[in-house]
Amino acid sequence: MSVADLLRPPPRRDVKGMTDVLTGLRPGDFVDVIMKLDKYGVFNIQGYAYWSNTVKNFLVGRMVIDSGLKPDKSVLSLAVKAAAPAESGPRSAATSNGNVESLQDLADTVVHGDIVRVTFDQKPYGQYIITGTAVQTADKAVVAVGTVFIAERYDMVNLEVLGSASALGLPVLKPLVWDTDQVVIN
Repeated sequence: MSVADLLRPPPRRDVKGMTDVLTGLRPGDFVDVIMKLDKYGVFNIQGYAYWSNTVKNFLVGRMVIDSGLKPDKSVLSLAVKAAAPAESGPRSAATSNGNVESLQDLADTVVHGDIVRVTFDQKPYGQYIITGTAVQTADKAVVAVGTVFIAERYDMVNLEVLGSASALGLPVLKPLVWDTDQVVIN
């Protein structure tokens, strides 16, 4: 499957089918989820289902995927899959070779609109992969994919730059900005 296909939302949201998947989902199942958030666009997250007793929902990575075993509104598709390693992109770096600096060096070159595949390893979620459009944050020094900062200090263990959104025919998102609502004090 091409990166553009991976990030293209399905023609319609199959709520019944996703509800059936959620009903049978067990902690530790490997899932493939396509999500959409206004500020981060469409992104794909692959990882192990984690049940949170705190929020009483399933998560993949840090992303909530259900509400009362119904798919969260941000979830466009959900499937249980056999865990499979992702393909390498044209520019990639990983900490598996012990070279954290090369990973951070590559992270520092990621710009708004790049399509990236990032593997994170965070407790308690375990390892998960997010593929999506890099979005410049309000900080301007940091970019994020699917709400997670692309930086080694955020438990990033692999980073691949797969191309640019515009070159792949995908929408280019707006950079994130601080809310500009004014507070009036009387």
